[in-house]
Amino acid sequence: MAEDLSPAADAPPVIEIRGLATRFGAQVVHEDLELTVRRGEIVGLVGGSGSGKTTLLREVALLDAPSAGSIRLFGDETVGLTEGESFALRRRFGMMFQHGALFSSLTVRENVAVPLHEHTTLPEAEIDRLAELKVALAGLPPGS
Repeated sequence: MAEDLSPAADAPPVIEIRGLATRFGAQVVHEDLELTVRRGEIVGLVGGSGSGKTTLLREVALLDAPSAGSIRLFGDETVGLTEGESFALRRRFGMMFQHGALFSSLTVRENVAVPLHEHTTLPEAEIDRLAELKVALAGLPPGS
């Protein structure tokens, strides 16, 4: 039976951002930004060039630290984590940026399987099953 991924208003947030501020010197990128994303929701970030979309995603992905505020992933506060704690939390999600390319010599399914090979000890059959599931969840045809 397929797992229900529909958003639930009472479900705890997967991403919760409160009072986020991002500054580079005198340049203010974000000020008092608030965002809640619940399990199963699909969110698009839209804005002009230089409006802070990539900066926000880099902060959510634990690649950059905000100037102020709170970012919680899966209920865990990310601001102030050690590198080891950040690494462990990063293993729970994936993100690809606009110009991040897949390995051109691999299929989409094989690209999805790469981090499962690198970061787990799952059997090959289970990795294949999970990769196929993730490809299907993205709406791509089997064997992509």
